[in-house]
Amino acid sequence: MPGRDTTRLCDLPWRRFLVDTQSEPPMAAPCRNYPFTLAARDFERLNLELRVLRENLASGRPMGPCRECPDAPTVSVAALRASLEASGHSDDVNQMLSEIQRVAEAGISTPPIELMYRVAHTTSPADFLISGLITLFDVLPLIQQYDRSPQRRILDWGSGCGRLTRHLFRVLPESALSGCDVDAEAVQWCRENLPGGTFRVTETMPPTSFDRGQFTSIVGFSVLTHMSRTHQDAWITELADLLVPGGIIVVTVMGEAAARRNGCAEELLRYGILDDRPDSTLQGIAPPDYYRSTFQSRSYTEQAWATRFELLEYVEAGAFNYQDIVVMRKR
Repeated sequence: MPGRDTTRLCDLPWRRFLVDTQSEPPMAAPCRNYPFTLAARDFERLNLELRVLRENLASGRPMGPCRECPDAPTVSVAALRASLEASGHSDDVNQMLSEIQRVAEAGISTPPIELMYRVAHTTSPADFLISGLITLFDVLPLIQQYDRSPQRRILDWGSGCGRLTRHLFRVLPESALSGCDVDAEAVQWCRENLPGGTFRVTETMPPTSFDRGQFTSIVGFSVLTHMSRTHQDAWITELADLLVPGGIIVVTVMGEAAARRNGCAEELLRYGILDDRPDSTLQGIAPPDYYRSTFQSRSYTEQAWATRFELLEYVEAGAFNYQDIVVMRKR
């Protein structure tokens, strides 16, 4: 427990916050050690709560869960301030909240309602933009940490109507960005509204029309979560073929945390993967038996993909406090 002149080495209140999109309305929390009790759309309240956390940490008075934090080590107040300054967090702002407010106020064009709903299950342009920004804050640090290529070539696999891609263009302007999806209408919207990228329609089974070894990293948020194990196996092979040697994938799966929320945790532990639950979101776009809600355990994921990838990082419920984030490097 921190003492009078000590605090926790934590930059989260300066950097981001977490959102649980499975609740209605969406709820937020400063980090995983706090309950999700803040309305995610109440920017004023969020800003106040995060400011209080910053002030307490920076003055050596961490409160609540911060005092017993199992993740951040105890350090001197001076050490925290030096760390914040070195990482560019010396201003009294939360970067994620500031970015959300900036985008929300900018009047950026968004896709038609039906496209937004197919991708993000929302008809609200503001929620669509916020959803993409939350994903950006999940993905960007992992790409920057593990893809050290001097010229990144990134594929947003399952890009839909650019929920994430539109933000990657802005924060990674030097990278070559591509996107692909089975939804031809969504791909066409990206082609017409997100200049600078390459967008292609894919079939439900590989191969794609991209070159072998074309990409240094591939992002796939909420894609494998809707595939049978047969489709997963085929696509894991394809993703590996699309990567350069040592390239990385950052993908999500519905793991044990998602299974607990859906009442199938015991069944998942028994079988490793549950891929027999239909999902009608892409009805009329994908074949009737293709799109589903798939749950898989961490052990299944590691073992099933081990021939093509080595695990670098696994974050349980790291995406929207629901899906697990899996980072792997091509063998």
